[in-house]
Amino acid sequence: MFLGKLFWGMLMSRYNDILLQFIVLLIALGLIMVYSASINPFFGETSGVSTLINQFKWLILGSFGLFVCSFMNHKKLSEISKFILIFSIAIAILAYFTTTHKFT
Repeated sequence: MFLGKLFWGMLMSRYNDILLQFIVLLIALGLIMVYSASINPFFGETSGVSTLINQFKWLILGSFGLFVCSFMNHKKLSEISKFILIFSIAIAILAYFTTTHKFT
């Protein structure tokens, strides 16, 4: 029990409590707004609930990524920053040319 409290205390000491509360509030408001904007009774393919569930899945995945990246040393990432930039641009170009442009 003591080790659990010690670990949780060390983990949460890395974050500012007020900032974390505002982030959670903004995420909750964003999910509510996505849900309300995606409700369309005349369009039967995707409902508001399915859009909300998809957004929530991406929220969980992004939160996990944020948690993992918070333990990385950003100074060491500066050594490979040019590679990361080139890789990101290549992925963006690849995504542009491989989409169906159905919605744009």
